[in-house]
Amino acid sequence: MSQVPNDSTGEQGTETTVGQELGSRSLDTIFDVLGARRRRNVLYVLSRRSRPVPFTELVDDLVALEDGTRERVAVSLHHEHLPKLADADLLNYDEDARIVVLTDLSERFTRYLDLAAEEERRRPVGQSAESTRPSEF
Repeated sequence: MSQVPNDSTGEQGTETTVGQELGSRSLDTIFDVLGARRRRNVLYVLSRRSRPVPFTELVDDLVALEDGTRERVAVSLHHEHLPKLADADLLNYDEDARIVVLTDLSERFTRYLDLAAEEERRRPVGQSAESTRPSEF
């Protein structure tokens, strides 16, 4: 946590980052992270690896999973998804070395990630979560 002055009093306070709330990830953070299919796919790919993954290899794996071009996947990973996952303390992305490393996922987070994976396996190919009617829940 970093010390920051309070705007109204000038006193030093603490500022928590997205992934530090009460020593664990908040439920809002978990659902925010898992709310994007590409971020879920990144976590699925990295959780199957026991080693750091080169950025280009991660892009190739995601292109194989998704309908997207290599360039579009790479740009969205670099500018949107990897920074968001890093801010949530779920991975480390060394932009200079172009290496992505999954951090230790909490049991709580893993439980939700596993539920998301199970739901995606049961959903017919091409059917998105958005097209699921509320009566199916």
